[in-house]
Amino acid sequence: MSEYRHLIKYEQILNTHDEKLQELIQLLDFFEENGEQFKALMSYYASEQREQDLEKENQGLIPERIHRGVLSEDAIYNLYADYREQVLRMLEIGTTFFK
Repeated sequence: MSEYRHLIKYEQILNTHDEKLQELIQLLDFFEENGEQFKALMSYYASEQREQDLEKENQGLIPERIHRGVLSEDAIYNLYADYREQVLRMLEIGTTFFK
């Protein structure tokens, strides 16, 4: 049986990588299908509308029941930075398989 230990090892690698690749495909599909939403969020981040919303927030005019994460100092920027970092990471990792 020990002469086939490598088969068990490589079968586990095959199955794990296939499972994770399927998860990655689903995530990439999500980002592809929702890319316009992300672009809209980034446009809002730099917009006059957001500036107006920030002013209303500072004046206490936005009702408490409305979530205002998009008005925070860092939420959108951090999302963008994380997104960018992971895109670059995917490029780096992806190219190592074909070198």
